Amino acid sequence: MYSLKDGFYLINLIKSVLNDTCAQEKPIDVSFENVYELACAHEVAGISFLGIQKLENKCDNELYEKWRNKYYLSLERDFEQTVAGDKIEQLLSENGYKHLSAQGREVKKYYPSPELRMMSDIDFIVQKEKLSEIKTLLLSNGYTLTDENQEEISVTDGINLIEIHTDFFYSQRTFQNGVKCLSVLNNPFKIALTNDNLTFFLDDTNLYLFNVLHLYKHFLSSGAGIRRITDIYVLKRELKNVDYERIGILLDRAWLGETDKNITNLALSWFENSNSSVDENLAKTVFLSENHGSRQAVAIRRYKKEKDKRKPFAKIRYAFSRFFVDKKTCYKLYPFCKKHRYPLFLCWIHRFNCFIFHPKKSAQALKELSVKDDRENN
Repeated sequence: MYSLKDGFYLINLIKSVLNDTCAQEKPIDVSFENVYELACAHEVAGISFLGIQKLENKCDNELYEKWRNKYYLSLERDFEQTVAGDKIEQLLSENGYKHLSAQGREVKKYYPSPELRMMSDIDFIVQKEKLSEIKTLLLSNGYTLTDENQEEISVTDGINLIEIHTDFFYSQRTFQNGVKCLSVLNNPFKIALTNDNLTFFLDDTNLYLFNVLHLYKHFLSSGAGIRRITDIYVLKRELKNVDYERIGILLDRAWLGETDKNITNLALSWFENSNSSVDENLAKTVFLSENHGSRQAVAIRRYKKEKDKRKPFAKIRYAFSRFFVDKKTCYKLYPFCKKHRYPLFLCWIHRFNCFIFHPKKSAQALKELSVKDDRENN
């Protein structure tokens, strides 16, 4: 398990890349293996490798090769997602649909190099009244539907996940943080700019505001990891025309001003040569959140999403899917299985034995399968 010192050293590696400097050599009480695992959990292994590359005393060759492969993977993924995003954008434009590129696809433009900012999926915003037509268009062009509700759809081209939204945030009752964010920023096509009335983009102020709100939404629902804190720092440094006074007023009205200040101070204390003190409790929360939030919080959120679809037996089906996890997850949860390279069915048997014969060790996993009624009403 990684420590706070491991986390702060990972931040040191990322900082060196963002500021084109050399990271300090690894302290004796920091583990390269732990730093690597934490970097993978937060999807910042690619950018941190470039920091490792400049060290005089690097990690062992085996770990170095694994780390370097993560960087190569980030290059490959960036190319694939760029091509896939451009294809969607062209398809929407050719068929006369207004669209706004959102989230990571826009943020990565401000990093020293785009592959340094990994993306889990490709996000676009379209007009709500056109969502059904766009769904038909995408399916007729070979995309496969993976999820849908009245406000958004998800499709895949076999490699990349593409999410088509109809507003900046999801407004359903189980996502109250999204509702609060919508009170600050909404109506994408009224506030966005365009040169052709089809392809829209946000000005610096709204781009920064959107990312602050997006971080807030994740932070208070399941947690926000290192990558989102890094986004705030990069945007704050690179965007030249942000109206911070207007943003402050809007956030204060929604009682979000203090959260914004805390996150901004954390980002500056991590990545800028500032005298800001580090809030270790906040830092620990971020480190434990991993990229998409803490495991238990993500489990609750996914169950809520299933329930919101009004499908029968959602809890049973969700519990089933959480028990029979993939091999990569099994190897992460059970090093014994990884050590002996168990095939997937043996991993499941081992997981079952842990639940039956080691109930105390499995308590955290069992919590993922039970959601309290008061949480359901949040």
